[in-house]
Amino acid sequence: RYLKLLEVIPSTKTKPEVVEFFMHYGDLFLGKTTVKAKDTPAFIANRIGVFSIMAIFKMMQKHQLSIEAVDAVTGPVSGRPKSATFRTSDLVGLDTLVKVARGVGQNCPQDEMKEWFAIPDFLQQMLDKKWLGDKTGQGFYKKTKDEDGRRVIEALNLETLKYSPKDKPRFESIGKARKANRLKSKLGILFDGGDEAANFYKDVTAAILAYAANRIPEIADELYQ
Repeated sequence: RYLKLLEVIPSTKTKPEVVEFFMHYGDLFLGKTTVKAKDTPAFIANRIGVFSIMAIFKMMQKHQLSIEAVDAVTGPVSGRPKSATFRTSDLVGLDTLVKVARGVGQNCPQDEMKEWFAIPDFLQQMLDKKWLGDKTGQGFYKKTKDEDGRRVIEALNLETLKYSPKDKPRFESIGKARKANRLKSKLGILFDGGDEAANFYKDVTAAILAYAANRIPEIADELYQ
């Protein structure tokens, strides 16, 4: 019930009235934002969603940000869930993430950004170690206990592949954005912040918006969809 999106994907044999029924039913009775997608690999949400994660992997290395810093930017301050990027990846499972990314890379040969779906070295090493996220007890984050038996959350350093207690990165742009009342204002502050977190956010946002726009008419016919 928390997911707003409902993708309706007709085949070449689906009657138009069946498509219209589900578009209407999903909107009126299920309370969803229904969109009509085309039958392409990963459809709409996962095609763009997995690209966004792969773009984040690239841009965080460019801007030399930790996973905690990335999650600080890609969490509630930018209108996303508290699980942000890396906690969400742990919940989904890194093996699942990799399967979808590889599926797009292999099955979308005309995608101008297909090289971005290549699996980064650190992610491949995590797969080899069976660090798949929550299902194996560790991924980008790991829960341990200190000497007093208190729970400690450790974060992975993607350069060394070693865990250390989760840090709380501080950036001026994030601090200012958190104080803003409206999401529109928060995003404006993040986009123009000028520090490394803001520059990362600007690069990632531009990449995702350009990628989404270029998927028309491949995966959908309209920008809204």
